[in-house]
Amino acid sequence: MRVRNLTPGNAYTVWWVYFDNAAACTATPENPEDPLPLFLAPTLCGALENWGPNDAIDNSPLAVFGRMDAAVPTHSREHFSGQIRDFRPSPGSQVLLLIFGHGAADNVDRQHLARQLLTPEDPGAGFPHLGIEPNGYPVAVAVYTIP
Repeated sequence: MRVRNLTPGNAYTVWWVYFDNAAACTATPENPEDPLPLFLAPTLCGALENWGPNDAIDNSPLAVFGRMDAAVPTHSREHFSGQIRDFRPSPGSQVLLLIFGHGAADNVDRQHLARQLLTPEDPGAGFPHLGIEPNGYPVAVAVYTIP
């Protein structure tokens, strides 16, 4: 994925987000204060955290995600890449490539730089491993609907 209009020196992560049954998603986020669902709502089936036992398929969440790539670009353009071997999306599913910004890369605190490049820095995504402080923010998304 070739991306432009990035801020040189800032940390960015790219995430795979997979909705196996996009039709089961809701279009209105439960928490309007959460910027992630509001950011995604115009382009995808619904909010990432908007699922519960009645919305689950085989007790699975509607969305699953994993890290694709990360970088601290030196220019306003960057190339991100990744692969998932043997992944076979279901008909009617959606795959998103979600780019998170993390602000200026912390070149002094190596532990913080690791969190910037290895996690979404979003406590809502799963404390403590996926976010200690809410420093990550969505900056772009590409949505693919599988026929």
